[in-house]
Amino acid sequence: MMMIAKINYERLMLWISAIGLVILVEKVSAFSAAPANDVNSRFAEIPPLKAAMLTKTWQGLMLDVEEKVGVVPELGATSVSIRRSGSEMPRRKRCKKQFISFYESTFAMALADKLPKPVAMKNRKAITSLVMDGKLVGPQCVTYASLTQPATLALVVQTESEWSILALTANPTERKIEPIIAAEYAMLEKLRECAKENGASIRINSEATSTMAGSNEQLCLAPPDTDDEGAWFQCQEGPASPN
Repeated sequence: MMMIAKINYERLMLWISAIGLVILVEKVSAFSAAPANDVNSRFAEIPPLKAAMLTKTWQGLMLDVEEKVGVVPELGATSVSIRRSGSEMPRRKRCKKQFISFYESTFAMALADKLPKPVAMKNRKAITSLVMDGKLVGPQCVTYASLTQPATLALVVQTESEWSILALTANPTERKIEPIIAAEYAMLEKLRECAKENGASIRINSEATSTMAGSNEQLCLAPPDTDDEGAWFQCQEGPASPN
């Protein structure tokens, strides 16, 4: 009983400490976000807690956006309608699932990181959602943010020779496809540059690509030789902006 109370207390403290972080990040992304082609000064590794809280906020925003699609002229200038279909619906449903898994993984990382490093790494390795090629990889996971418009987050497994993107998600309030693709491309390109600087190649999981708006060609992704679930796309060097 005391152990349960302690865990709940730790979760409460994490939530309280995260409120300021979320407010700060949301203000930056909402009011001073950079264009997608000006990402250098607004790309950074961020703590898992900040990534978790921001993802939780985006989950709520996505629900609001799905309910409000725009003006219905026959009903007046301020009216909204419920969107029940559309070509983007399948992808956005996958995005909803990714928000859940992204939040659960990063929040578990944040809980582990409250402990001394040796214990934290042990607890990270016990996070069953952080799996790559059949191996638990929690200790190697890092979270990144790119405050483009829309903002994006990435969950990356980093080793000396290879960086592997497990998930890449974007603020769901943006409805136009072009800015979403540009933001995805900016995040991928910045991660590719960072991996290259560290002497590593970079790839992205097929499950992550299924939630992205851009095509393989637009995002400079080389498809795998197999259609197997969990296959990897190689991130290739591309132009300054998406094709």
